Amino acid sequence: MPCSHVKANDAELLATVFTGLCAKHDSLLFRPIEHEALDVTNREHLFLLAYRAVLRETHACMEAAAKLQSTYQKQCALGLTDPNIPSRGGMFAVQRLAIAYETWLYKRDIDQAFVRGDLNVITHNVLELAQTGPCIAVSSLFSLDDVPVRDDVARVALTVLPTVDGHTYAMLGYTKRDAPAARRRLRSVLKAPAKALAYRLSRLVLDSTENIVINPPHFARFSNEKRETILHFFRSTVLTSAPEFDDPDLNLFEVARPNRR
Repeated sequence: MPCSHVKANDAELLATVFTGLCAKHDSLLFRPIEHEALDVTNREHLFLLAYRAVLRETHACMEAAAKLQSTYQKQCALGLTDPNIPSRGGMFAVQRLAIAYETWLYKRDIDQAFVRGDLNVITHNVLELAQTGPCIAVSSLFSLDDVPVRDDVARVALTVLPTVDGHTYAMLGYTKRDAPAARRRLRSVLKAPAKALAYRLSRLVLDSTENIVINPPHFARFSNEKRETILHFFRSTVLTSAPEFDDPDLNLFEVARPNRR
């Protein structure tokens, strides 16, 4: 599987990325971020990182919708479900098709901006976590379902990457339409003091994304209790958020439970 390679402190962190394009077009689209050092002041780098997250999520949504619809149709063909009567399986398939279509519409706007060379269609917040070492990487587009914007909801393209100097950057990208509402909703992360940022970012990653890679040597130092806490929170937030769940072990950047946050 193609990966994005980021060297950090002589350790290599592999972050899975969107693989729905052929090698030729993937290389053409993302050459600046594959062959140049990450520059968080470079608008093209920030746009392409967000665009990659958008493409990947659209592909994942469409693939999931197609599989669910195919399964539902097979159930109907086998006589296990009556296609003329609404069913839980049928409604779930329709829901996923609607989500895939809405995500595709969002991607189409970014596509058109890319063709025009309009990198300003996406605006960004860049957060720096100093001296984390190679801990985690993320490339994901997620929706803020409780934040309506016109006839849709706000979406956020989140990329988290370590750099060669041992720092980690979190880059959040939004369309100009979504930016004001999304930033208000994410204020607790965007305005977090330095000591709380790693924890609040970790909660956001676990609550809202699924394309996460944890550096194996870093993960190996997690206690069993910490692993169980992370897994429990991740599972409990698949369909809904859990804002009341608060545990220092959710910090993906810390190996051991800190005395206080």
